[in-house]
Amino acid sequence: MALNRKCPSRAMFFGKLFASVLLAVGATGWVYSAEVSSNDIIVMQQMIVEATRTDESPGFFGRHYSWLYVAVPECEILSRCDSQQTLAVARHIGDSLALNMGFIPDEYRAKLAIPMSFIMFDREPTKALEAVIPESDDWAPSTSDFGRYFPRTGSLEGGINTGDSDTHCTVQNRAGMRWMWAGGGSRGPIPTGTFFLIGRCAPALPSWYQYGFDGGPCWLQRMMGVGEGMIIAKAVWISEDETKRILADAKRTGTLPKLPPIEGLFSLGRADKDRTSSARPSPAWMAEAALFLRWGLFGEPEKEKEHQRAFSIFVARSRLEPVTEPMFRQCFGFGYTEMQLRLSRYLIEAAEEPISVDYQSIAHWAPHRNPEFPPFPELDIREASPSEIARLLGDWERMQGDDLRISNPALSQVYLEQAGKTLHKGFAKGEHDPRLVAVLGLCDYDVGAIEEARTMLKAATDARVLRPAAYIDLARINFDDANAHPAAASEGFSAQQTAEVLKPLFAVRKMTRLDAAGYLLIAETWSRSAAKPSLPNLAVLREGLGLYPFDSALILSAAKAYANWGYANEANAIIGQKSKFVDEVTARRLSDLSISLGAEK
Repeated sequence: MALNRKCPSRAMFFGKLFASVLLAVGATGWVYSAEVSSNDIIVMQQMIVEATRTDESPGFFGRHYSWLYVAVPECEILSRCDSQQTLAVARHIGDSLALNMGFIPDEYRAKLAIPMSFIMFDREPTKALEAVIPESDDWAPSTSDFGRYFPRTGSLEGGINTGDSDTHCTVQNRAGMRWMWAGGGSRGPIPTGTFFLIGRCAPALPSWYQYGFDGGPCWLQRMMGVGEGMIIAKAVWISEDETKRILADAKRTGTLPKLPPIEGLFSLGRADKDRTSSARPSPAWMAEAALFLRWGLFGEPEKEKEHQRAFSIFVARSRLEPVTEPMFRQCFGFGYTEMQLRLSRYLIEAAEEPISVDYQSIAHWAPHRNPEFPPFPELDIREASPSEIARLLGDWERMQGDDLRISNPALSQVYLEQAGKTLHKGFAKGEHDPRLVAVLGLCDYDVGAIEEARTMLKAATDARVLRPAAYIDLARINFDDANAHPAAASEGFSAQQTAEVLKPLFAVRKMTRLDAAGYLLIAETWSRSAAKPSLPNLAVLREGLGLYPFDSALILSAAKAYANWGYANEANAIIGQKSKFVDEVTARRLSDLSISLGAEK
């Protein structure tokens, strides 16, 4: 089953409608409005969040819904829609995640410490938008245009997506739209958080893999389950119109399309050399990433096993070392010039037809536990508890506020203030679930209420809550205290101060994986300690470098920690091994550190 031709335009409408309806009037009755375009009725943002009202308020066509809760593997769903729509969307998310995870190798995704979340609600759009509301939301089966896709022109497409180091959240206004399919057959405008899932593995997958699978307009994840296999949509280069133009030019001139240099895909930890760390890659870069990933998985059919083995080795090595042309040649047996030619040729081929894949044929790549795709289990849907409502809504508001700190500081402050109100409302009702307490502590820390944050984070971590960020923020508070009031000679940390920073960080390591920020804090703490750490004490830094081999800040701090305590051989070993893994500024600092170590001998 495929989507009909009306679906893409609906997805665009849906995201824009969401932007104007979600950000409407706050629970407290006051409004914040950012500057908007006067000639575009769609851009009616940005205002405090209507979705977060926890009272009984009318939804679409005057309907009243209470908050519902349902969980699927890897995701919690908080819904203010009717139960039928909630279950249909929940089943779609669960089936889609199962389909994706059956396709992605286990080692390419991290086990989440806490589930992702999906918040859905049902609000009536404003009068100004009635003219652009679709008259019908029927979904008719069609196989003629499965290559079509939902363009992602901004963060509001299909909903707001946000997250932190621990979790990912999508918030979406259904606005009276009905989800007719209860299975994972096709994507539709319902994000599933796959990009977050594959982006959490350590060592990290290369950027081109992440964006190629689920990040750009040409993503490989444009697929649907069919019986004992799946269909992956035909390749697209930037857009359908651009793809048609390329195919027409190739037929007319008999020449292959000219693609961006392939080496641009492989920049260290970045999507392209010119973009800032917060910007999205260019459309051409994302298109080439998706094409290269497709070629790696399904190209060269005449030597399929040999080719896919070479590609698997290349991905594995790309996670641990910089990609150079000699390394590329070692994996594939040819260099960038030949790869450029093959990829241009492959675009012409892959843009013509979808790919049909059965699970058995990819068993060597990603074994599917049950080729028959077992029926979805019964879902337990119920009214959400006050704690669940406060935790999930408040955590989303907090993360959204953090995301907007640079791009829109005023709106960021509004979100963070609203998060505090949402969380404290749940806490005041006596809902002291450690998960809620942890989010409240994270929110207090985000807004600079340090003593309140310390109290909440200490309570949550003492209860052994599984929320890594809570432990890291508590460790940061203790580090900042020790840094402001060092208790040992020469401005060093006393043994007690050192232990207070390290204890929560090592607690995380026992429960789940510690983030790079945690290892960085360990390195900085040992550098300030008055007591000399032993080599076994510092061995944890080697562990961190193994998980985050391209983290420039961690590499420099680890080298300094060894150097500061006289472990020159170990410091020089890190410098020698990692200098090619870091940015230019860090490389110079590592060189200076190496020179100083030589001078001390």
